[in-house]
This record gives sequence, C-alpha cells and structure tokens, in this order.
Amino acid sequence: MDLFGLVGGLFLGLVFLVPLGGLILSWLVYAYFGNPPRKVRNVGNSLLVALLLIIVIPIVVLISHANAFKRNQMALCKAALVGDTAHMERLIQSGADVDYWGEDMPDSPLVNAASGGHIEAVKTLLRHHANPNGGGRVSPLDIAKEEKHSDIVQLLKAAGAKE
Repeated sequence: MDLFGLVGGLFLGLVFLVPLGGLILSWLVYAYFGNPPRKVRNVGNSLLVALLLIIVIPIVVLISHANAFKRNQMALCKAALVGDTAHMERLIQSGADVDYWGEDMPDSPLVNAASGGHIEAVKTLLRHHANPNGGGRVSPLDIAKEEKHSDIVQLLKAAGAKE
C-alpha cells in the first residue's frame, strides 16, 4: 500500500466514523426523547453536513488522482512513441506505470518505443523493470521485428522477451 492509500484510509476511518457515530447518537436521542432540543438538532444537522462533506471530498480527491494517473500514462506512451527519454524519466519518477495498457491505451509504452525504433526509450523502460513481453495488441518483440529494428529485437531478447 502506498502512502496516499494509507493516509486516505486513516483520514476516512477517523473523519468518517466519528461524525457517523455522533449522527447515530443524535438520532437515538431523537427517537428516545421525541422532538430534541434545538441544540441537539443543530448538532445533528452539523454532523449531517460534515458527513456529506466527508463523503464528497474523498470522492473528488480520488477522481482527480485517477485523472492525473491517466494523464501521466498517456504522456508516458506518447513520450515513448517519440523517444523523449528525459520526459519519460520524469513521468516514471512521478509514478507512471511502465507496463500500463488498457482500453484507452491499446499498447504499452514499451510497444510504442519499440515501434518507433527508439532504443534509448526501450532501455529506459527496461531499466525501470518494464515487462519485455509487453502488453497490448502486440508484443514489443513482434512490433520490433515487424518494423525491422534488429537492435531493439536483440535488446528485448536479452531482457527475456519470448518469441
């Protein structure tokens, strides 16, 4: 678990459960005493607002974190495609996944670097433990062979890419 997950879990655990307990307590007071005094109603309303904020704020933070992750992944794929190793290093250091591929990005950064014939980009990704068998529609080795990048084919085979 990363630091973000740990801090987020502690935050949600402490900040969510305490007001929730207070809200339940105020509802119990209401159920037992009937119409509660104004002070208890205000506390209950305040707790309800706090509870809503506590639910909304983490969701917004998680969505923005997910969007930043996706932007970094797309930027890493594009940097690999053009062989911009300096930008790739910065993105990897900021947490971009060297093996990511999915519906929105059909090829991994390694496939993109291999298809562009950028040996330094391939070396950068392999140095950061990219899977030499890659991911996506085609393997990095297959695309390097198809594009006739023999130096990248040799590098990928040396890194453990399977035929």
